[in-house]
Amino acid sequence: QEIQSVLSEFIHVNPKMWAPVVSAWSIDLMGQLSSKYAGRHSVPHASSLNELLQLWMSCKATRTLMDSYTQCLSSMINTCPDACVDALLDTSVQHSPHFDWVVAHIGSSFPNTIISRVLSCGLKDFCMHGMALPDALFPTAADKRIPKIASVVGILGHLASRHSESIKQELLKMFHDSLGPVRDQQQKTTVPF
Repeated sequence: QEIQSVLSEFIHVNPKMWAPVVSAWSIDLMGQLSSKYAGRHSVPHASSLNELLQLWMSCKATRTLMDSYTQCLSSMINTCPDACVDALLDTSVQHSPHFDWVVAHIGSSFPNTIISRVLSCGLKDFCMHGMALPDALFPTAADKRIPKIASVVGILGHLASRHSESIKQELLKMFHDSLGPVRDQQQKTTVPF
């Protein structure tokens, strides 16, 4: 409790300096904890995000880490959320699928910021791994070869119940952006993605 108060005060007084550091630290710890305890008998399978979310948020330590991260992102959301979001996505890549509950929870709190970044991350991964596969459009066969696609689908599936309109808008924006004159590989793979 005392540590959280001190960190909270640091973030409040100087968010540009402390928010990136504290957010990276808290996200990294949640990633390590999620991966370390993923195989335990009482921990639900990674595909059931709601159960994982309830389990981890009932733990005081992970709840405190989550609160610290959310405060960091809140303090940076209007100026430069990239440092906080990049730490989140980097940790997500490293600890996926056990960490997807964190991204889903933060996505529920900051839907506009997270949805666009998750879709962008998924598109980049699909562009790198998916287009070489003839069965890339069928996730059951492609999931093992497109590392992040299952996480992207799970996170967006979790967010869809409350933020389906934001997801639709972001997908439509991606589609319109892909129609532009510059045709790089990522633009070409937007529609199949």
